[in-house]
Amino acid sequence: WPSWGRPEVLNSWLFRALLWPFWAAGHEWGLQTWRWFATLGALALAVAAGRRLGGRGLLPLLGVTLAALVLRQRTQVRPETLSFVLAALQLWVLEARRQCGPDRRWALPVVALLWANAHVSSWRGLFLTAGFAAEAAWRARLDPAARGEARTLAGWLAASALASFV
Repeated sequence: WPSWGRPEVLNSWLFRALLWPFWAAGHEWGLQTWRWFATLGALALAVAAGRRLGGRGLLPLLGVTLAALVLRQRTQVRPETLSFVLAALQLWVLEARRQCGPDRRWALPVVALLWANAHVSSWRGLFLTAGFAAEAAWRARLDPAARGEARTLAGWLAASALASFV
């Protein structure tokens, strides 16, 4: 082991810090509680985003059921469980604004900061925001009134990228 004795810098330190109270409270049962909270939180946010996208009736629940069948392979107590919740939260924030809901885009840099300290896949959040910004830029090309939305999303993307490096 060439790194024996050297300090180990973990990019998932936030996940470990959030997991510790669950472990301290219940050991294995505490870890299972974390697993269920994280999974149900991600799926609940996915249903909320599906409703924002226009899904009515049982359709968002069907989508979440299919996602749960895929997700069940990855619901171990690992940093991915927190990244699932952060991805669903970011999608919900972005979609709520696009559907003329309340503007919660101030949360995007916060999610980027949390994600960068919780899992190595934080670039996916930036990519998701970039996709929404690209879609807004495409709409602005056709409708000049939508240019402000494209600029605003580009600004939030830049703020999220900066927050990722904090």
